[in-house]
Amino acid sequence: MYQKYKDLAPDESTARYWANVAWLDETCGQLVDHLKEKDLYDDTLFVFSADNGWRPDPEEVAGYVRSKKEPVEAGVRTPIFLTHKNKIASRRDKTTLASNIDIAPTILKACGFEPNKAMSGLDLRKPAVLAERDRIFVDVY
Repeated sequence: MYQKYKDLAPDESTARYWANVAWLDETCGQLVDHLKEKDLYDDTLFVFSADNGWRPDPEEVAGYVRSKKEPVEAGVRTPIFLTHKNKIASRRDKTTLASNIDIAPTILKACGFEPNKAMSGLDLRKPAVLAERDRIFVDVY
């Protein structure tokens, strides 16, 4: 994958990052194809989340600039997405606050289980519930 991006990217670090994104996309596609072949796709809830943000450092391969371990948006914003055929409407939301603590309660509720009361996460499948949230806690080491 790296060869595909090495001459397109502004630097080696970014080329390697783009190659990893393409590789992830390709392998997710292979998983979806496999589940469709086995007739399991329609019953599968996909939950995707990434590590906290990362912005490649053009001066250092595998380095980062003001992200990852810093309390800035690039360091704490992370993608979370869910898909479940015919059960979750497709939409992109760049303003509602969601957190990784929401993932376990969402999966439990999707499977018909009520999360333990100690779990403070919300159901990511319920935009109206998430819209009531006005803050999330972020810890930076």
